[in-house]
Amino acid sequence: MYTVLLVDDDRSMLYMLRRYKGWSEHGFVISGEACDGREALALLNEKKIDLILSDIKMPGMDGMELVKELSRLEIDCTVVFLSTVGDFEHARQGIRLGVFDYLLKPFDEQAIGDVLNRVKDQLDEQYLHEAKSKFEKRKSEDILGLYVPREAVAELSSALLSGNRDDTMLAAEKTYDEILKVFGEDDLKTEALIQVVLVNTGEKICSANPFISKVEKLTFENIFQQSCGNADQRRHAFLSQIARLSDIVQKYELERKESVIRSICTFVLDHAEEPLTLEAVANEVHFRGDYVGKLFKKKTGRRLSEYITAIKMEHAKYLLRTGDYKNYELCEKLSYNDSDYFCSLFKKHTGMTPNEYKNCV
Repeated sequence: MYTVLLVDDDRSMLYMLRRYKGWSEHGFVISGEACDGREALALLNEKKIDLILSDIKMPGMDGMELVKELSRLEIDCTVVFLSTVGDFEHARQGIRLGVFDYLLKPFDEQAIGDVLNRVKDQLDEQYLHEAKSKFEKRKSEDILGLYVPREAVAELSSALLSGNRDDTMLAAEKTYDEILKVFGEDDLKTEALIQVVLVNTGEKICSANPFISKVEKLTFENIFQQSCGNADQRRHAFLSQIARLSDIVQKYELERKESVIRSICTFVLDHAEEPLTLEAVANEVHFRGDYVGKLFKKKTGRRLSEYITAIKMEHAKYLLRTGDYKNYELCEKLSYNDSDYFCSLFKKHTGMTPNEYKNCV
């Protein structure tokens, strides 16, 4: 079912639209109502909407302003205006701004059904196009994976996890030279293969140290924006990313099996649902609390309490993606005493409330 947001300051109009019996028959379900554009934007922050049926003239933010704001914010949804004969010029202007169509008030059920059928056809086409694009992208990545210089990448990963910066950068140079041999002067394919190599290398680090993916952003998109086809800048971009991975290895002492920092990070990840304190963590690694706190801050650049919070918030995101939890249930599961405090931490960490995050995934 595609979701619909009704926007009109006339409550009788909202009531009439709610009573329309053909929503599900045409593949739609009403997901929300708003009395003006500003309220509609607030709802769009909370949930994904496929179709907006909006009046043109409303107090506050009217329909035209709403359409312009949707464009500015790059919110992708289809808009149909609800207009009167007197609003005809505004309706035409809306079409020029990208509005799908308009319904003239008073409208009958056949008119609503006709518009919904055409909107559904467009949304179905968009969905199939997006699905095809994702499939082609995945297929392209699979094909590129066949060309990865695996021996060189294995040597690079081993050098990274050894913690030796000089060996790492030498292995990176060798890997880059091997990549160039694959596609020669084909810049696009070479850049795509470099990204596959970086992703594979990052995954090897994370598979051995699962907490890394929770606290470090190992993404490699848009790293060639400044290269403009320049071979030297492309090489520099690749080596810079390897140096970043090397910094992460050294920060968390991943090269040392008995590393205190690594033990702390792993312990916190494995006990994310427990009431973790500095003292509890210090007891696990058999050091005094003040020493552990200072050491962690010195090595990682962040306080241990910040790391604990980050891990708990990432676990909260996982729980929201995989289960149906209320805020107070998440709060209790993660050993927080105050639901409001937990929600404020979650919003600070993600930029969204737990409910907003749940509606986005």
